[in-house]
Amino acid sequence: MDALTHAADEPQDRVRVLVTIRDDRLGTLTSKERGTDVLGRVMMLQPPSRDDLRHIIEGPLTLTPYRFETTEIIEDMLDSVAEDVTSLPVIQFTTAMLWERRDQERKVLSLESYRAIGGVEGALADHADSVLATLPVHQATIAKKL
Repeated sequence: MDALTHAADEPQDRVRVLVTIRDDRLGTLTSKERGTDVLGRVMMLQPPSRDDLRHIIEGPLTLTPYRFETTEIIEDMLDSVAEDVTSLPVIQFTTAMLWERRDQERKVLSLESYRAIGGVEGALADHADSVLATLPVHQATIAKKL
């Protein structure tokens, strides 16, 4: 905590430290010696709006020759994370999986690939299952409990 709070504590420095923490973990900061000082400088960010998420999903592809095969993919992703405060990491993970499965010949992120990964929910579940499958049995058991 001291290292974080002192890393950029000089107002004239051009260095700033940005730390993210889930809102359900903010309370643990108060148990730290300098936690209340840090909490006094917290800036809460709201989850992105649907329009912001659409831009987050579509924007990076504008820098490439690739496109989404259909807007159905985007709309389904947006519907899947509606009202979800964890939408950014979920969208990032899903789009990364889609990118890995992109159709390089047609230059598209296809509906078939999106369906193959199970959409937003399936992408996370399948990845978790594949990670668990690589663990020794005793570690997989512990991971499942966690």
